Amino acid sequence: MANTLASGVSARKGLRVQLPSSAQGFPPKADPPWAGNSLPRHKNMFYIYILQSLKDYKLYIGYSANLKNRILEHRKGDVKTTKNRRPLALIYYEGYKSDKDARAREKFLKSGKGREFVNKNIIYSRVSAQGGPA
Repeated sequence: MANTLASGVSARKGLRVQLPSSAQGFPPKADPPWAGNSLPRHKNMFYIYILQSLKDYKLYIGYSANLKNRILEHRKGDVKTTKNRRPLALIYYEGYKSDKDARAREKFLKSGKGREFVNKNIIYSRVSAQGGPA
């Protein structure tokens, strides 16, 4: 597929995103405004999130019941899988009332069809919104 943005994908190493040369201003130099101190923290909520390394541009998909603390752990280098890939930008998250639903969504996003979904609907839309290919 000519519009594919990902190549060399591995569940263990994270998603590798290959951006078109016309994707100016991508990846973001910092998190979007909604990703700062305003991260949600609701009791009985479970989150899946996607981080992008600003070093190697790979994606990391994770799950947490406390999104704000988990993002801080990633940024401080307390998470083994992302420690050497910092700095990281939070590019996407979803909240669920059910732990089971959140874990199922995380599992899907880490699958082949899920990676396809991420590249098509999250990465590609971010590139388009920032003046990249439409």
